[in-house]
Amino acid sequence: MTPRGYAILARQAYTATPDIGAPSGAGRIVFNSTEIGLVLSIPGTNNLACLGADADALLHDAGEFGQVHCGIWLAFDEVWPDVAKLLPVALTGHSEGAAGAIYLAARLARAGRAPKAVHAFEPPRTSIDAALAHIIQEAGIDLHIYHHGRDVVPLVPLDIPGEDWQHAGPVTRFGKPASIFPNIEDHAIAAVIADL
Repeated sequence: MTPRGYAILARQAYTATPDIGAPSGAGRIVFNSTEIGLVLSIPGTNNLACLGADADALLHDAGEFGQVHCGIWLAFDEVWPDVAKLLPVALTGHSEGAAGAIYLAARLARAGRAPKAVHAFEPPRTSIDAALAHIIQEAGIDLHIYHHGRDVVPLVPLDIPGEDWQHAGPVTRFGKPASIFPNIEDHAIAAVIADL
């Protein structure tokens, strides 16, 4: 599958009925049967539960996974027991869902069920240490983190003294920015797909 194909699955997850998680919840998973096998797609923020998870940007001690974004980690911790039973070949998501895809992939790796790839479109930064990145790299997961134009979301949470927020791997920058300043217009999944 192409990056654009993964982005289309991430967009479709916004309107699909979740196979795991409540439609009104922050952690929702959609199953996609593809030519390469089961791909899990995860929508981003589009309800109050997601907004609450995004806003809870305090640190959460996730043990071997390091210090992570509290609200998003806990949102996907709720669906983890069901995801743990699966053997997906890949995960894809947008925004909050992209961060969730990264967290779930790391947990699948530690459970001996590492996916082959993760395509994370416009995620916020996921941790303040290297633990998460180390687990993903050690498991051989092909992680793709995309930053479209000058989207502001991949730049948050903002650093404060003692908290150096980072992504779980290298970031691919692409697409023509809508503005010379960081903005939310470049965050739209439709704009991401158009530029892919």
